[in-house]
Amino acid sequence: MAALVCSTVARADDDDLLAAPVKKKAPPAKAPPAKKAPPKKAAPDDDDLLAAPTPTKKPGDAKKPGDAAKKPEAKTELVVKLGKEAKKAHLFIDDKDMGALPLEPLEVTPGQHTLMVKAPAHATWTKKVTIAAGKTVSEIASLEANAGLISVASDVLGADVFVNGKSVGTTPVEEAEVSAGTAEVLVKKAGYKDGTTTASIVKGKEASVTVKLVAEEPKTTTTTLVAQNGDRPEQTNLTPTNPPDETTNVSTTQVKPEPITSKWYFWAGAAAVVVAVGVGVGVGVNQANQSKSLDEKAICGGKCDACIGFACSGLLPLPMGH
Repeated sequence: MAALVCSTVARADDDDLLAAPVKKKAPPAKAPPAKKAPPKKAAPDDDDLLAAPTPTKKPGDAKKPGDAAKKPEAKTELVVKLGKEAKKAHLFIDDKDMGALPLEPLEVTPGQHTLMVKAPAHATWTKKVTIAAGKTVSEIASLEANAGLISVASDVLGADVFVNGKSVGTTPVEEAEVSAGTAEVLVKKAGYKDGTTTASIVKGKEASVTVKLVAEEPKTTTTTLVAQNGDRPEQTNLTPTNPPDETTNVSTTQVKPEPITSKWYFWAGAAAVVVAVGVGVGVGVNQANQSKSLDEKAICGGKCDACIGFACSGLLPLPMGH
């Protein structure tokens, strides 16, 4: 290694060998820059505290292909509103009662549907609509009034109510449909006097009336006896001719006896006597003409009822004059 150094020195110039080496000064070291203090953050306002924090995106949150196809499909809906106010108006879709209007939007199947709106005292509104998929259709039902409504109350429950002669139910009656004009109201129930009133009925409007019933007074029953011709007494004067006996307190009435000639058996006996006398005379004459004795069979043709001048039942005849 010493030989290599010598060789290098021998090749150098003489001036270089004689000149003294000049030492260069190192540049002064620079002080490092002073670090600035970070600015102080201001206190957050109330609005900042209420504001929702901004979410930080993470790697991989980028939308992926096909995300747009996953959106929910739009609903097919129907909205029906009333053009005029009508009580108890109901919506029907394809004859199915959906409820009383107003209603929230109804989800239906795409295609054609038949709509109807019915309300008391109004003509039925009908319309056919076609709804495309994902669309919302709105309709306004304009109902036309064709009658009025009446409500009838009474202080007696369950009384029969008649309007213009037609039964509409029993009290209380609510919103019965009747024709426009003057209505004659009749309320009746057993045990009460009938109650009546009138009401003015306007199309599409409701009238209310109250009828009070008054209880009937109980009826008294009287019985009248009417004498018939056959029931009339023969003697109407029942006053006794003689004063009543004080001991028995029974009145007596003198009865005039009827004559014997008014009896039937008197005249029957007299006739029998006449017949017997006639028979006796005939027998006496016969006995004078004939000497043979007579019997009942010869005279009466059998058994006689009575025998005068001769013996009956086979007895010997009695002499004349006995």
